Amino acid sequence: MDPRVAQRRYLLLILCSTFLQGSSFVASKVVLTELPPVWLATLRFFVAALSLLPWLWLRHRNRVAGGMAVPITAMPWLRLAVIGRFC
Repeated sequence: MDPRVAQRRYLLLILCSTFLQGSSFVASKVVLTELPPVWLATLRFFVAALSLLPWLWLRHRNRVAGGMAVPITAMPWLRLAVIGRFC
């Protein structure tokens, strides 16, 4: 990759990241006038999870198709529930 193209790409990524992080404070202030903080946190996690689903699907589709994925029954659900509830 051309160094100039790479530099412009990184600059664009930094600018996008700065915009998203900076606008989150303003958006939170506006949304908190309508929703309680718990619902705002729930909404943020839901949107984050939905935005990660396509990436996870693309990354792990070969594993799932090949039968190499970790079965759901092998997951430590009780530990995950305790961590999610108390941490």
